[in-house]
Amino acid sequence: MAIIFNSDVAGICRRIDTFVKEMVESQSQGVTHMIKADQVRLAGYLTSIDVFAAWVTSQPQLDLPKTHPQDSALPDPPVVPDMENNDVKDAVILLSMAREELRMSQSASLASGLVPFDMVRLTAIVTKVRQLLETYIVTQTPLDMPESAVI
Repeated sequence: MAIIFNSDVAGICRRIDTFVKEMVESQSQGVTHMIKADQVRLAGYLTSIDVFAAWVTSQPQLDLPKTHPQDSALPDPPVVPDMENNDVKDAVILLSMAREELRMSQSASLASGLVPFDMVRLTAIVTKVRQLLETYIVTQTPLDMPESAVI
């Protein structure tokens, strides 16, 4: 369990944790390609992160001299098991990195909000996952890999 002080960072991390769990437990994780429904879900998760982070940065920086620092306990990050699907694993690893970068960021020490550098890091990782989905997963998969399939 990690302790941070920023309620907005905690909210982003909780959402990322949920999306990682969803992908780790998805139908696609056990096969060599990402099914269309999981592609749509992943796109939705990425949009959700973008929209929530944009909302966070659109809010005023809170001045909370009497209540800051107030602990926000983050549970341990979801365990990322070995998966047959490399595309799901790549997306999950990137999202997990975004969570950890935020957890250890300068923003995590504030009461609320995201400093611009942390927002840039989060946006870059979400953009990279979106590009993985749109330029590789959608266009290059599925691949026929009968020899490496786990039965």
